[in-house]
Order: sequence, then structure tokens, then C-alpha cells
Amino acid sequence: MAYIGLDVGTSGCKASVVSPDGAVLFSKSKEYRFELPQPGWVELNPQIVWQAVREVLAAVAPSAKDVRAMAVSTLGEAMVFLDAQEKPLCNGIVYLDDRCPDIPAWIAQKTDPYALYLQTGLSNNQMFSLCRYLWLRKNRPDVVERAKYVFLFEDYIQYLLTGERAVDPSMASRTMLFDIRTGNWADNLFSLFDVPMEKFSPVVPAGTVLGRLRRELAQELGLPQSIQVVVGCHDQIAANLGSGITRPGEMLAGEGSTESFNLIIDHASVEQRDLYAREICIEPFAVPGRFMLPLGQLSHGSCIRWFVQQHSHEYEARLPGEDLSLYQKADKLCAQNSHGLYFIPYLSKVLIMDASNRAPACFLGIDASTTVDRMYRAVLEGLSFEARNVLDIARDAGANLSRIVATGGGSRSDLFMQLKSDVIGLPVETLAATDGGSVGLAALCAYALGDVPDLDSAARKFSKISRRFEPSRNYDAQFAAYRKILSTLKALYREL
Repeated sequence: MAYIGLDVGTSGCKASVVSPDGAVLFSKSKEYRFELPQPGWVELNPQIVWQAVREVLAAVAPSAKDVRAMAVSTLGEAMVFLDAQEKPLCNGIVYLDDRCPDIPAWIAQKTDPYALYLQTGLSNNQMFSLCRYLWLRKNRPDVVERAKYVFLFEDYIQYLLTGERAVDPSMASRTMLFDIRTGNWADNLFSLFDVPMEKFSPVVPAGTVLGRLRRELAQELGLPQSIQVVVGCHDQIAANLGSGITRPGEMLAGEGSTESFNLIIDHASVEQRDLYAREICIEPFAVPGRFMLPLGQLSHGSCIRWFVQQHSHEYEARLPGEDLSLYQKADKLCAQNSHGLYFIPYLSKVLIMDASNRAPACFLGIDASTTVDRMYRAVLEGLSFEARNVLDIARDAGANLSRIVATGGGSRSDLFMQLKSDVIGLPVETLAATDGGSVGLAALCAYALGDVPDLDSAARKFSKISRRFEPSRNYDAQFAAYRKILSTLKALYREL
């Protein structure tokens, strides 16, 4: 017996057949593109996304004869408006779109932003669904008036699969219309902003069995009509489940071009005023009563890629003919010590959690003995110092941190993971599987069908740890120096 994990993202979708022990047996992906009708507008065509979903499901069908259930994870925030004939009335406006920067100011006139944060877990930001809805009501009133249903992409795909409407709390929370305290739609906010709540899907827990595949769709795709569709979750939640990160104090570190930290918390244990000041969301987790803090930094893997590519000729010349990637060569040649050299990793001018920061990326401490290998060491240390900075923000707000599991491209570097463990002062584990989201959805299916007693058990059964890196070197002094340098640099560039 097996399960299907269907991940619908901003740039493509993927269907994976996953075994009862968490092994990905077969997967198929399909890319699609944003539509950019005007400068600053970024949209996703729901019909193109649905066609891509059908293609990947049809492609995995020959390997899905024993599949019992399917769950869906999707991008957040973007809405789909269906008319009476159940056709989309417009494209979904995705988080990258900046067409309505004035809407948050209008919202702030209607309600106190901090009170809104306490209720919804969201800062007053134009990326969230309510702002898009209000913009459409003002600029495309025909869309709002003609809409029979208002979906997010999760319940839109689930509706097309089954004909049933339901959305889970993690996705509903991305609208700025969900009450994280009650776990349901916020009646007062729908009323305050004159939004018809009946057009939105009912909120049910992730892992609820929604229904079977539509008979005609199952026949078209070649899938068993007996497949149960399980209510899924936000894609970040699925990644946590697939990594075995479900309990308060546990954190998933996504080591990609950006570094995303998904920390599980007990809502009552954090100081919300501190989180609000940093515009850190509080998102309901798949396990009721638990929440996720999405933390992170934007310039992460991009810093490593920039440095290694700039010195590619030197790496190739020093290790010619070796069957290693450029990144593996950089790791192999990396110095054992940076000898007082520091790297500030702010390659991107777009920053999160500290919007006032204008400090640039730079090296400090270069002298005549500085080598490329010492500079590379400083790059990895600087990124690890930034990770510790981010985690200290969560700690200062009262969040506990007890376990870190890393996934993504950066987690494949033993050198980087050991250094990160040293700087943070905690063990860092890495995963055997690279497709954590699909594995997490399979764990959700197993829980929904009663194959495991709870989601904690499901996540631990399906996730597989490959390595564990223990702290072996103390970086407290270097980190203290880094923070002083950073503070001085930020103050200097605020003045400049």
C-alpha cells in the first residue's frame, strides 16, 4: 500500500508515490510560469496549475495502483475566485506581487495592527489574502460580485479532485481572516471588512478525510477511484512533517538559496510583542495547539554560489580532473581557520526581520596573508553567525530550541553542517531524503487513515535521518565580535 503526496508550488507541481516506510517510489514534476501583466504584478493562472496537476497525476498513475490516499500541499495567500459555472474569474495574485501597498494603511485605520496580529498571527502586509481581496473589490468589482466560491490554492485543488470544500488552518491563516486563538474563521474580521464568509471553505484539521476522487477524473487520469483525498496543508508545514519536526522546540532549517527556519512553538510560551516588532508570523501547525514560526534570511546559499562561482577558475586549476563539483572543491580546500576575517552576508538588499538594515555585504580583516580558502571559511562562518542571530531572536521572544534538522542543497555539505553546529551550539541532523514535502504529505495520509496513532508518530516513522553533527568547537568569542562589527556597520550605514 502507498500514498500520493501532491505539492503545488509557485513555479511548478510534483506528485510522488510514497511507500508506507517513507520511501519515494516514483515522482513526476511539471513547471509553469508566472503571468506578469503589468510591472510589479505577479500572477498564477489557476487553469494552467490545474492542467499541470492532472499531468503529473496521470504520469504517476501506473505506479499508483496500490495507493490508498492522497494529500495536497500548496503555496499560500493566493486566491482563486470561481463563478457560477465554476470557472476562474481571474488569476491568483501571489506573494511577490506589489500592486496594493496602500491597502495596509487603510486596514490600519479600521483596526489596531497589533490587535490584528494577536488575532491572526500576521503583520499588516499587502502579501496576505485580505489585502488582495480588498484591492480586487476596488479595482475589479466584477470578480468579487460574480464569485460563487473564494478558494486558496489548497482547497481549490482539493475541490477539483473531490467536489468537496475544506481548507486547513495553516492555509486559512494566510488570509488575515483567520483567528489563531479559536482555530476558525474570524467572524468579526469578515464583518469589519464586509467580506462574505459563506464563500470561503469550511476550516477542518489537516489530515481530515475529505472524500474520494471524482469518478470521471479517476478514469481520466488512470488512478484508482477508491483513493481517499486527505485535507493537506501549507507547503512549509508539509516539509516539517516530512523532516520529523513536529514538537515544540524542534526546527527545520531549509538550506537553499535562502535559509528558512520553521520553528515549532507552544503559542503561550512566546512574547508576541517581540515577534510582532520583527513581523514574524505565527502559523497554526498540523498538530492542534501547536504553531510554527517561519524565520529566516534571504542571502544564504546565494552567498556561497556567488563566492564559489567568482573563484571557479582557481578551484578548477588547483583540483583538475577530480570528479567533484565546484562546491565540493571549495569545501575540500577550505581553510581550518579564518584568522580574524569576517564576512557580512547581505548580498540581497531585500531583508526580512530587520527592514531598517542598510549594511552591505563585505569582508573585514583582509591582510596580505588572506587567501581564497580563508575567505571561503569566513563566508560559511558569516552565514552561520547570521543563523545564530535569527535563532537568538526567537529565544529572546521565549521560544525554546532543542532540535535542528537541516534539508536542502546546503545540508549536503558536511563541512558547513559541522560549522553550523559549532556556531549554534546544538547538534544538527540531516535527512536521507531530499523530498521532505512529499514524505510529509504521505505521513499525513497515514495518520488520516489510522495507519499510525498520531502525527508525531507518523512524522518520525516517515522521516529518515542520515547524519548527526555534534558541536566540537566554541565560537562564542567570534560570534560576540561579529555582533559588534555588525552593530557598528548598521549604525554607520544608517548615518550614511
